[in-house]
Amino acid sequence: MISILTLLVLFLLIINFLSVSLNSPDYAIEAYFEDLNVNYQIHRIPFKDKTLRYVETGLQSDSVPLLFFIHGAPGTWDAFKEYLADYDLNQNFRLISMDRLGYGGSEKGQSETDLEIHADAANQILKKYRNSKTIIVTHSYGSPISVIMAAKEPTLIDGLVMCSPVNDPESEPLKWYSYLANLKVSRLVLPDFIDVASDEKMSHRNSLEKVMRFWKEVQCPVL
Repeated sequence: MISILTLLVLFLLIINFLSVSLNSPDYAIEAYFEDLNVNYQIHRIPFKDKTLRYVETGLQSDSVPLLFFIHGAPGTWDAFKEYLADYDLNQNFRLISMDRLGYGGSEKGQSETDLEIHADAANQILKKYRNSKTIIVTHSYGSPISVIMAAKEPTLIDGLVMCSPVNDPESEPLKWYSYLANLKVSRLVLPDFIDVASDEKMSHRNSLEKVMRFWKEVQCPVL
């Protein structure tokens, strides 16, 4: 029992200590790209009463295709950092990866469980660009957000690429550790990005059911 408690305390200390780097502060972004000699920009724009952060690399031209990346839960823009630093992609595309609301530089720690608001936030960024073609690339819980984006702004989006998408409310499981992380005592000791992910996870099924009506309005190809 003492060993288990010691390991638990160590785990909590480590995950809280690492939470700063896991939320990808600006200095970590700067160090990552400068070490690789990749040109980058860190943007912040207003969205309603909030602030959105996203990172841009690649060709600064509207004549090339735009790849727009959206992470799952939890996560930040850096779930796709290897793509934003990739030499070949940088020579052929404009590349953007955002922090979803509640994560990283986009109101970290403030949960938003309405996926339509997440989609509106992402489209707020997208509307600043007029590239020849725009592909939304998503992972996990970022995927249903892209469905709403494409349904609401069909003229802005040419395709959706979903990696391990979470789209079906009927087959979305809640594991034991989700319930554990949702306990009040767990929330007292776990970092805020896990609280945000827990809020999203506990609302997954209801949120995904609300997305279903948007699918029939998606006009672009989906992979």
